[in-house]
Amino acid sequence: MLKSIISVCTIACVVTANAMANSNNEAQQATSPVPAVEVGKVKLISIKELSPTVANLVQKDMQTNALGKARSYGEISDDAVFYKKNYYANLKDMREINKNLTFKLSDLSRSELGTYRFEGAYPEGPTKTGPWSSLTKVFKRDDGVIVMLHEWDYIGDGGGIMMVRELMNTQVADTPARFSVLKSPTGSVVSQLIWATEKKYFTLTVMDEVADADDVKYNVKWLTSLASSIK
Repeated sequence: MLKSIISVCTIACVVTANAMANSNNEAQQATSPVPAVEVGKVKLISIKELSPTVANLVQKDMQTNALGKARSYGEISDDAVFYKKNYYANLKDMREINKNLTFKLSDLSRSELGTYRFEGAYPEGPTKTGPWSSLTKVFKRDDGVIVMLHEWDYIGDGGGIMMVRELMNTQVADTPARFSVLKSPTGSVVSQLIWATEKKYFTLTVMDEVADADDVKYNVKWLTSLASSIK
C-alpha cells in the first residue's frame, strides 16, 4: 500500500476509504507517508507536509518543466504509450458501458471535444463486467491526433484526492491543475493535464507534444480551455 501511495503522490495522492480504514490506528498514522486524506474531498497540501521519502519523489517531479522555453520532460514507459495507442483493443459498446456505469458522465455538448471524431470509450474497474467508476473517452482531432478524456468518480469509490500544491503549474477555470509532457525511452511524447473537482478526478491526454507557445494552434492555452469546457 505504501508503494502505491508514493507512486501516485508525485502528482496526486489518492486514498480509498478501505485504505484509510486499514491505517486507522495511531501507530500506522504516525508512520504514514502522507497526511490524512478526507474521503470525498480534494485537499491541497504543501511538499513540507510530506515525509522525506515522498517529498524526494515530488522534488524529482518538480524538476521537470513543461512550461516555458526550457522544457524538460517527465518519464513514461513505452508499454504505457503502446497501451494508449492501442486503445481500440479495449473499446466497449457505449450501451453496455452506460448500463454498468456508477456515475453520470460529463456534458461535452458545449466543448470542442464534442466536435472531434468520437472513437469510442473503455471503462475501468475491478471487474471486466462492471460496475465501473471510471471511463476514458477517445477522440480524434481534425489533424488525426488522439485526445483522451479520463474521468473518475472517486467519491463513488469512497476515495479522496490529495494534491501537492507546488506541483500545480496551471489552472482549469479556477481549479489548480498539473500540466506535464512525458517522453518514453524510444522518443514517443505524451502531454497530460490533470485536475480534480469536488465531484471527479480528470485527466486529458494528448498523444502528441502540446507546445507552450502562442503561435501554435494546439498549445497549453488550448488544452486548459478544452478542460474548462468540460461540465
